[in-house]
Amino acid sequence: MKSFYIISYSLFLLFFVIEIFTRQGKNSKDMDKTKYDKGSTSVLSVTMAITIILFLLTPLLNFYKIGDFYSAWIIVIGAILGTVGLVTRYMSYRALGAYYTRTLKRADNHKLVMNGIYKYVRHAGYLSNILIFIGIGMTLCNFITLGFVILIYPSVYIYRINVEEKMLIDIFGNEYMTYRKKSKKLIPFIY
Repeated sequence: MKSFYIISYSLFLLFFVIEIFTRQGKNSKDMDKTKYDKGSTSVLSVTMAITIILFLLTPLLNFYKIGDFYSAWIIVIGAILGTVGLVTRYMSYRALGAYYTRTLKRADNHKLVMNGIYKYVRHAGYLSNILIFIGIGMTLCNFITLGFVILIYPSVYIYRINVEEKMLIDIFGNEYMTYRKKSKKLIPFIY
């Protein structure tokens, strides 16, 4: 096994470890969709399934020289992005606590979380997934895999963010509108 696969699959494994062990509350594993969802959970689920299959098939693509490349710099940058994404993911779960949900819904006694990482970026969990999966794509050294995650993940999450922001405005009204003025949507201090 090529050594860069160890980095790739370690990031991938850590993503699932964080997913399994840091979720809190009854809504954290519930996949029931509400009027707010607008199909965004299904789009994310299909994207994740395709990505998992692609990540698992990438060594085979590389073996047959289909889209393969090797660049130590890209592997290092990918490992850094993936690690930053994992840390961001953990921080977002810790800040949201019981308010984390897989689908877009109003939780019991729902409160707007504006502390921790959410002081700077409104959609830290989505940012973390983008960083993790682009990082893994970079460490797998395959143009097909990397191209997929670079093109698809930001697009899918921008759709989800737009749907979620409408829900949050509906739930929190002016409180959310004020929060939007004080924070960035996806990239701290930029966007």
